[in-house]
Amino acid sequence: MLCETIAIGSLLFWAIIGLAVVLDWVFLEKESLGGLALVTILALTALTVLSPIKPFLLLIVAHPITAILCIFLYLVLGGIYSLFKWDRFWNKVKVRYEEEKTAWLISNRIHDGIIPSDLKVSWSLYVERFEGSFNRFKNERLYNFAFNKVSYVNYKPLITSWIVWWPLSLIWLLIDDPIRKMAEWFIFKFRAVYTWIVNRHRKSIANDIETDPGVLASARTGNRGTGFRA
Repeated sequence: MLCETIAIGSLLFWAIIGLAVVLDWVFLEKESLGGLALVTILALTALTVLSPIKPFLLLIVAHPITAILCIFLYLVLGGIYSLFKWDRFWNKVKVRYEEEKTAWLISNRIHDGIIPSDLKVSWSLYVERFEGSFNRFKNERLYNFAFNKVSYVNYKPLITSWIVWWPLSLIWLLIDDPIRKMAEWFIFKFRAVYTWIVNRHRKSIANDIETDPGVLASARTGNRGTGFRA
């Protein structure tokens, strides 16, 4: 019988759980609360109908107070975890902000990391372009962060996913963080090599482009070339 095939501990039983966990990880990363809920409900329904876990359900029914206390404790731990994730979430946005600012300052030939008072308006206009950007994960949140328009109300689905699925989120964090940090360490150590490779390929075209800002600014206000020879 199918129920015997999907008995607790069988390969198919763990395959269903494994597939549900992987899909939930994907939806967690994409911040899709609907996808998380759908996969979880389908997985629980399949395990309930097709495998003999009904005794566990009867045990919950027989001890409702204990079950409620366990659920309450689970959600409390999830709430505490959500505070941790919220802090990490906005720290990542801050890091992105600093990266954008550093790149913008360098493009303006400023290398001390400080925006001069006479350029604050220009920088603000630059950041303002992120509002309503298609890439909401990196850009619109950066805009909201910079202009102090962050409200937890707009992130309720995301916070809810951290609270309800905190074990999955925590496991992913423990797996993803070390790998990400190792990759960042590797990139940092070999940054000179990456730059050298780009420069090696650019050597043949280095003299094709005018990079002096003054010359380019003058050309923009004057006559532009058509790009065609007469």
